[in-house]
Amino acid sequence: MRHLRFTGMASTVMLIVGAATLRAAPPNHIEPADVQLQATIKAFEALGWQLNVRASEQTGPSFSRANVSDDDLINLPDVPFSFGLELYSSNLSDKGMKLLSDFKNLSSLTLSGNNVTDTKLKEIAKLGNLRSLYLMDTDVTEAGESGLHMVCPTLEMFVKRPEIVYEVNLICCP
Repeated sequence: MRHLRFTGMASTVMLIVGAATLRAAPPNHIEPADVQLQATIKAFEALGWQLNVRASEQTGPSFSRANVSDDDLINLPDVPFSFGLELYSSNLSDKGMKLLSDFKNLSSLTLSGNNVTDTKLKEIAKLGNLRSLYLMDTDVTEAGESGLHMVCPTLEMFVKRPEIVYEVNLICCP
């Protein structure tokens, strides 16, 4: 174990190198072995999914695909480590949301552009390892978001609701 000391103008910082990592993994985060990771990547790619190169170290590798159906989720491999899914512009039914809740190691989920409602969010609450949820352009209300936060207080949610646009016709009188 090595100790490194950096001294600045106002403070001294000591880093212990070799005994512990400087970044703590989230609770229940499971790191993949190289063999597991490569096999999982191949399995997802064979089903038309792409590995997202911007995946977070804290959520594991992330796989993305557009226009995902419930049947596409049935065929996904069981992933023995923390991972993420990005499903864009898909039409998932209640069955599809139930299938998503079966992925116990799912740590990041993007459902932007999907027909997600408050009712469908109840299945997401079953994902105990979920750390981040992206719900841009969905039908999730503030009440649904609050309800999910009550059940999953550590879940980081990114929600953007469609803006309400009013069309106003102005008639000018001379």
